[in-house]
Amino acid sequence: MVKPSRGCGTCKKRKIKCDEGRPTCTQCQKSSRTCLGYKDEADYIFRNQTEKVTSKVTKARKPRASRSPDSTSKDTALSGQHAFVIETPTGLATASNGPQPVNSPGNQLAIMQRAYLTDFDAMTTICQSPAISIEEEVVNVYFRNFARLYRTQDTVRGFLPFLAPMYGASSKDSLLRTATHAAALCAISQLPDQKHLQYRAADTYGKAMRIAAHALQDPIQSRSDETLQATLLLCLYESIKATDNSITAWSNHVEGASAIVQSRGLQQLETEQSLALFRAARTHMLINCIRQGKPTKQLEAGMNWLCDTTEDDPLAYLTHCTIELPSLMEKTRRVCERQRIW
Repeated sequence: MVKPSRGCGTCKKRKIKCDEGRPTCTQCQKSSRTCLGYKDEADYIFRNQTEKVTSKVTKARKPRASRSPDSTSKDTALSGQHAFVIETPTGLATASNGPQPVNSPGNQLAIMQRAYLTDFDAMTTICQSPAISIEEEVVNVYFRNFARLYRTQDTVRGFLPFLAPMYGASSKDSLLRTATHAAALCAISQLPDQKHLQYRAADTYGKAMRIAAHALQDPIQSRSDETLQATLLLCLYESIKATDNSITAWSNHVEGASAIVQSRGLQQLETEQSLALFRAARTHMLINCIRQGKPTKQLEAGMNWLCDTTEDDPLAYLTHCTIELPSLMEKTRRVCERQRIW
């Protein structure tokens, strides 16, 4: 911005340099012109405009940010020139009365709620609010980066796409929610500047194990989708932790998930969510069998682990070959041991 000229009014009209002489400048004296004088510098200071001008500016800024019904009242009460997007886990804590379709807008809104703020002070106040726990903040980041909702059925792989709606429908201190907190804390604690969360992750993991011990004693709760999902999350926790004892704990969780699948029977294939959990548990079981080089007791229990496949499905053929692999590895090991004896 060009600095305002301090010259007299006559020199400004003539567009010549003024020496700012008092009471009249030299240029006006030489040309025998009337010096119009100088303006007060206070007139150059920008002051608050009227309410009419302020309302026009506010209306012009509103279309720049999409607004949700929950954030409209907050935005109206704030003023400023900067806009910030704060991801809040408020919608995650909202429990529904029953399962809803995964693609429904209600579930997607329950996963991530956007609050648009327009002031530095307001943003600081919300960040310092004690209403949001560290577990909810970590779960928010975890869902954002690792447990995204799928768009089509062809993109569904694993069990994490169904975690968000199940988390929203679970109670505060449920097994599923506690196991989710443990896995999320463990994942975020691997970041260089978040190592302090490792102790909290271990404490939450221990709490989830205690809740799981009680849940498995209930004949109904032990066969639910929530219990199987929580068991797979405990497997994920051990995979992320990756310590010397993690492989043993991971194997125990996998065997527990396989036992839950066997107790559920063919009813677990009726819904898309249950089917995805069945396939995820089967994948973990096969990885465990291949790691040990022999079939586990769950694989040899007589259950049809290919009950969800069709003959013309390439993935089913690959799964069939993978199921036969642990037995082949064990037979090969026995043959090699005999060759050594001879």
